[in-house]
Amino acid sequence: MPKYLIKFTPKEFYPDFSDLTNYNIKLGTFHHYRNIENSILSDKNEGQRGLTLRIKKPCSKLEQLSKEEGSYITYDESYLNENGEFKAEFYLQLHDHLLEFNAWLFCCSHVDDLEYINTLKEHFKCESYFYIYDVDKFVNSIQRALSDDLKANPLNENNEERVIYEKGGNVFIDGYKDAVKYSDKSKWMNRECETLTEFIESKKSREVDQNLWFQKPKRYIAEQEVRFIYFPSEGRTERKRFNIRDDFRILGCDFSDCISEEPKSYE
Repeated sequence: MPKYLIKFTPKEFYPDFSDLTNYNIKLGTFHHYRNIENSILSDKNEGQRGLTLRIKKPCSKLEQLSKEEGSYITYDESYLNENGEFKAEFYLQLHDHLLEFNAWLFCCSHVDDLEYINTLKEHFKCESYFYIYDVDKFVNSIQRALSDDLKANPLNENNEERVIYEKGGNVFIDGYKDAVKYSDKSKWMNRECETLTEFIESKKSREVDQNLWFQKPKRYIAEQEVRFIYFPSEGRTERKRFNIRDDFRILGCDFSDCISEEPKSYE
């Protein structure tokens, strides 16, 4: 049975199929889709997960963890001693954005039956769409455009490095692609450590569970989403990922011989 990848897009981003060598595509991020005002596309919990820490010993003041950008912390003041330090044997809840991780994101929909396009039109409130039939070429084109864009524009509008990379310089653009799984299963995890300082310094707070990148609540199941995720790393064989400060980017991509106006399956 043929399978189709379909991208719904506003008219201003609809391709000019007479020349696909420099098509402007909008590439969002987890941060963008958490904060976008469009109620259909917005997911306030996009890519988020929670963490419950069991701290075994009295440890440093809460201000240390508060320095971890993007984290939201809830605790009871009864956990603190007279010095403002946490008492022994307490639980701390962190609710943060991918444990401080942001990545570039492109989304489309998978269908087996072309009749389902009518359902997607209604869901997205959008009439314009195109077909992606050479997935590898499509993914690689975005990867090249993103790499070139970072080299040409390493700073954002606030004159900050777009990639949070302690060594500086160029990075490799890596990524994953997969179908989204729809579940209302809790994203909370449990961890145990001796002290809060130990947890922070061990960088365990930076661990990223990529399964959460491809999980959304069941209320979005009509979208039948497939997503392509891009992130900076030190190299193709390096799995260390770096955070980004981008919200979204407009990239000029060469999509020759990989997208179509007419139904064209990728399998």
